[in-house]
Amino acid sequence: MKPTSKSRLKYLLLCLIITFSNALGAQEVKSRALSDDINVDALLYHEDGSIYGSGGWDGSNIYKIAPNGDVSTYASGFIGIVDMIWGENDTIIGTSYQDGRLMKIAPDGTSSTFVHSSVGVASLYRDYNGDIICTINPGLAHPSPGKVIKVTPEGNVSTFASGGTIFKPGGATQDEEGNYYISNLGDGRITKINADGSQELFATIPAMGQWKIGYIKFWNGSFYTSAISENKIYETTLDGDVSVYAGDGIPLDQDGVVPDVSFKNPNGMAVAGDTLFVISGLDATDKLRYITEVISNIDEKYEVSSDHSLEINFPNPFKLSTNIEYKIASRTFVRLNIYSARGNLINTIVNKNQQAGDYVIQWNGKDLQGNTMVPGVYFYELSTDNFIARKKMLLLK
Repeated sequence: MKPTSKSRLKYLLLCLIITFSNALGAQEVKSRALSDDINVDALLYHEDGSIYGSGGWDGSNIYKIAPNGDVSTYASGFIGIVDMIWGENDTIIGTSYQDGRLMKIAPDGTSSTFVHSSVGVASLYRDYNGDIICTINPGLAHPSPGKVIKVTPEGNVSTFASGGTIFKPGGATQDEEGNYYISNLGDGRITKINADGSQELFATIPAMGQWKIGYIKFWNGSFYTSAISENKIYETTLDGDVSVYAGDGIPLDQDGVVPDVSFKNPNGMAVAGDTLFVISGLDATDKLRYITEVISNIDEKYEVSSDHSLEINFPNPFKLSTNIEYKIASRTFVRLNIYSARGNLINTIVNKNQQAGDYVIQWNGKDLQGNTMVPGVYFYELSTDNFIARKKMLLLK
């Protein structure tokens, strides 16, 4: 059968989508010069472009790094400030490692005790339910293997996970389905905690040296861990496949195409859209490193017909939900899909015939199963029989 013009058009559109989707994956490392040398462990990104750095295992300060690299002391007086997450109304929740407290830091820099737990409170992660997952690592020389606790918004504390493959836990995160992942500073393993609470060994990072893997971030569909002593960033896929994402192991500080760049004790990481920020964790540094996903023209419209149109979503960036506006010139079948930065289908929010007119559809930041998506870059795509357009949006934490 001879293909119709519509069939040929759909085939062409499919080829365009595949071409653009396969163009993802190129990355490069750059640096942002800082106005002062600072000792920092963890990083926390703010939507205004500023980044906050914690003073580390024995540090007393939280630093604010402005978008232009100017450094100022945001808050001080802590006893080992290891990690931070955002609370309500731009407050920061931080771990005070040496005295076992979770601190609440107001926007003016004043602090108060939120929860008193146990010595060794390390990294923090706010899960999809709003609870705080906190790793307890009393130190590599301490006989206790450590554990993971859960802190509710009201400040109630309970043991979330212990034993099994959890050993000197470093960081915590979740995947798109809500499973938890704990990185182990002591032995380089990543523990997966399933929805029913059962544990399994998810992956082992082949890092060398005393400080194996610190923080862990779920970003663009994979897990990223900082191998501190080995001067590398590792990537682990959802299938558990491990590879070096960036860093050749040489303890220097150079930019370029990853993975052939040099890091010096990378530890703290923060994600924002298509960028992974990294900073040195053991020595004072005057640079903030960032790895950017170089995405091709996937966010540009590739329209076949000018009769319909797709507008920029609003707000963008957004936290909870965003509105997508489009125009249909004549009755047609309309599909509006949401994709991850790697081209995986996340949700279909329109899939029906529609009359000519202007439409505004809201996406609530969830997938087809109702799971809240992690912060990052997403794409929305409008397609009809003779039109296709795709644009980029940014979901913030």
